[in-house]
Amino acid sequence: MKIVFFNQYHNGDCFVGKGWVSNIIQQIPEADFYYAHNNHPDIIKDLPVKHLTISDIPEIDRMVRIAQGDDGTIYINTWCGAFQGDLFGYHQHSNYIIQHRMYEMYCEQLTKILNRPITQTTNPHDYLPNIDFTFYDTKPADDFVANHYNIVLFCNGPANSGQSAVDDFRDTIQVMAHRLPDHTFVATHDIGYTLPNLFYTNQIFNKKSDLNEIAYLSQSAKLIVGKNSGPFSYCCFDDNMEDENRTFFCFGKLLTDCLNAGLTFPAKFKFCDQTNPRLITNMLMREIELPNSIRTGMQHIMV
Repeated sequence: MKIVFFNQYHNGDCFVGKGWVSNIIQQIPEADFYYAHNNHPDIIKDLPVKHLTISDIPEIDRMVRIAQGDDGTIYINTWCGAFQGDLFGYHQHSNYIIQHRMYEMYCEQLTKILNRPITQTTNPHDYLPNIDFTFYDTKPADDFVANHYNIVLFCNGPANSGQSAVDDFRDTIQVMAHRLPDHTFVATHDIGYTLPNLFYTNQIFNKKSDLNEIAYLSQSAKLIVGKNSGPFSYCCFDDNMEDENRTFFCFGKLLTDCLNAGLTFPAKFKFCDQTNPRLITNMLMREIELPNSIRTGMQHIMV
């Protein structure tokens, strides 16, 4: 039996469903599993699947959820957009609760196809993506953390699905780096500034795909700032969200677009739909100056 997961879109789209994909794989040990996508093969190489590109599989409409080829191969679409208008609105984006509902439907369909139960629990927490860092080179991150303190990570690249209207935080990063010389600022997207306490992840890792390495580095950040883009999504892995010392601050369009929306974690999550650089800078400055005991729960910051 051959089962092919496929995703025609971005890095984060492939990452967020990893736990649910693993659950299906574990229940069908006799199958050969593949994952077809056009992103770098490293992004989910810790999954027990063989990598394919989209051109390696038959042409399938992006809205097809699950299909079976003439040879019996089962194709499972991991792009949540195929469920827009059903599980969530057309102007919205996925979160872990939506992912859970989506794969619950896949389990029901696989049960019918295979004529045996394929199941998942009712708790989304059981399937949150995690990362086996033994598959990745984490030494550059360890070396960096050993020599830098008070790390603030900015996942400041573009939000490819339009879930945020915020720019690349360049003004905010510049101001904060000047005001907080005792802090280390790391950005996932090069904004062209050269400052003594500003570093870029491509300098640290020097590789084509460093999303999992960024996630590893984020474990040493006192604050993770983003906008639900790929790197920020990778930082929202299970162990990170279960760490009460971790603080996330997301700037986007809708609170429900945050992966953690509707769920409770020990980590602190804050969200704001503000796009003004000056106000964003002031909010993040206040956040860094807050006592850790005040940074609790999921907060929607209104300005």
